[in-house]
Amino acid sequence: MHFSFGSLVFAFVSLFVTPIVLPDAEIILDPDTNVLSCSVESIMASTNPQTNVVYSWILGSNTGTGLSFEVTEPGQLILVAYDEVLDCTNSTTITILENTDEPNISILEPSPINCFNGSVEIDGSFSAASPNITFQWLDDDGQIIPGATNPLLDNVSQEGTYYLTAIDTENGCESIDSVELISDLNPPMIDAGADFILPCSPQQGSVLGSMDIAESNAEISWTNEAGDVIAANFLNAEILEPGMYFFNVSSTINGCSSIDSLEVGVAELGEVLFESNVPDCPGDENGFISIDVSGTQNPPVNVNFQGEDVGLMTEFSSLTAGTYAITVSDAFNCSLDTNYVITSANDFSLSLGDDQMVDFNEEVPLLADTDAVGAGFMWSPVDGLSCVDCPDPIATASTSITYTVVVTDENGCTKEASISLTVDTSNSVGIFVPNVFAPNEGNENGFFYIQGNAAVFLIEEFAIFDRWGNQVFSANDIQPNDPNAGWDGTFNGEELLAGVYSYYAKLSVLDGLRTIKGDITLIR
Repeated sequence: MHFSFGSLVFAFVSLFVTPIVLPDAEIILDPDTNVLSCSVESIMASTNPQTNVVYSWILGSNTGTGLSFEVTEPGQLILVAYDEVLDCTNSTTITILENTDEPNISILEPSPINCFNGSVEIDGSFSAASPNITFQWLDDDGQIIPGATNPLLDNVSQEGTYYLTAIDTENGCESIDSVELISDLNPPMIDAGADFILPCSPQQGSVLGSMDIAESNAEISWTNEAGDVIAANFLNAEILEPGMYFFNVSSTINGCSSIDSLEVGVAELGEVLFESNVPDCPGDENGFISIDVSGTQNPPVNVNFQGEDVGLMTEFSSLTAGTYAITVSDAFNCSLDTNYVITSANDFSLSLGDDQMVDFNEEVPLLADTDAVGAGFMWSPVDGLSCVDCPDPIATASTSITYTVVVTDENGCTKEASISLTVDTSNSVGIFVPNVFAPNEGNENGFFYIQGNAAVFLIEEFAIFDRWGNQVFSANDIQPNDPNAGWDGTFNGEELLAGVYSYYAKLSVLDGLRTIKGDITLIR
């Protein structure tokens, strides 16, 4: 519109302002809850689509875009809606909660089923209590026990594993626990003992029962055939006459009872026979004694051999000649005592005399002094002996040694003796090294070598040096007294000048190792 006012002209312009509408950021939850639980493990969050609007989801460190977002953990769920045309943003925040607490189950250990109690109760009443929690008992096969919806399960008469389940109807969480119900219906394992016979004299005996429970946990009695109690609260009872006797035991732990019986008679020992042999040689341990107890009337038979109870053992071997104390008794104290003699074969003597100190390579006469008839001799070791199957060999001792002789008589019996010869090494080793040699003479004097007596065994190392310390000859593991193993006065095939040289040698001798050093003069 235009209008004028004097020389002024006015124009009017109309402006229309459209209000800005923010994009919708509504969060729709499926299922319609913001609580994660055992029955709701995930929630699908979504929103309604709008033109030109994009959506972003944020839940902790997890993000996403689009119209939906799966929620699997608690936290602050944020939806951001952005209008790309209007450049406007809107957001909505929902708190996601979590309730996954399982109901607590506590079952007390039940008492066992026994002879006192044919049925027991299983108490789970200390489990979590809430109007939202339901209970159900299951049997050993995992099957529902009808009507057992109370945490206290009573009148249970069968052993096995029982399960209690608890379900929280508010969050769908479930717990299960089990308890083992055992039965103790086993009667005591008892033994009244074996039937027995009253001893020969006096006619008196006792019984001793045994059981697998402690006496403090048992009620015990012994009764006779008439039912009379002859002993109470003891495992043993005195018996004065034959007959049937009963051992009665009741457990105070489970109320179960057992009874066992035995028969008592009167007896005598019967016949006992002995057999033995004579050992082949003096000191031989090949004698034996055999006891025949088959004629005894009241087994089991007990044998005491040389003061030691050996029970039913009746064969004794590896015995020497001598007297053996033997007692044979039966279960009723009837016994036979004897000192049984195993006779001895003829013995013989043997002596080699005292040990001796001898000189190196000294000839020493040895003598096996014996009275054995038809004796044979065998000496060992054979080193240094003039004979090995004679009574009087000559021993030549080059080193300390112990000789043993075994003598066998006409019956094949043997005996041995030993004697030790100790060699005095103080003056035994003889070593000779020349101090001058002339290699041009063409005989033994033309070699420089080490000489020794029989007490020198080996030259392990032999070396010669000139005056400047240079080695001009060496040899290892050579024999003494061998000129060809010595030095001929050359080095690398060339004759050396006359002069003084030094030598070094290590020798194996009777008393160990010896090292010698010195000078040798080479002349030409």
